[in-house]
Amino acid sequence: MAEAHVLASRVSGAQSEHPAHQRVPGLTVRSVLKEKHLGLHYVDSHFRSLDALQILADKSIEAVLVLDAGQIVGIFSLQDFARTTLQTGLSAMAAPVSNVMTSCSCRVSPDDSAQTCLHLMHENNLQFIPVQEAGHAVALLSRVDLLSEIVLHYERIFRESALDQQILFLRGAYSC
Repeated sequence: MAEAHVLASRVSGAQSEHPAHQRVPGLTVRSVLKEKHLGLHYVDSHFRSLDALQILADKSIEAVLVLDAGQIVGIFSLQDFARTTLQTGLSAMAAPVSNVMTSCSCRVSPDDSAQTCLHLMHENNLQFIPVQEAGHAVALLSRVDLLSEIVLHYERIFRESALDQQILFLRGAYSC
């Protein structure tokens, strides 16, 4: 049953064995942001949910940061709105974003590893996590974006390892 523990550990982003290769640099939040070209969208905590939904629709995004006096206080997402609407009815549309959002006290920096970021998201049951550098928000990273980059990173490592094996066993390159 050790396989189930290892799988659960990897899904949660916990530190365990991760494939690595000397020609493939480690995966950091910065490299994920560079690949994904994520922008930063935010709303004030006093915005109406309907106005925040309009921003999500206009930008074709699923979530925005919620700021209060310039500080991150949470994340407003389509999922948050749907959950609140089911619980309270259509009154959620007129409610301030602060009543609908997911509070979020954790942040990651661009220099954190992708595994650390994934682990924080899993521990705090977050679908999105703010990325902050020098005290300023720079992006909102989704679990889907993070997982897709981790898979691509592992594919690069496996390709490099396969290339090493091919080179090692080329005819005449290996001697006993």
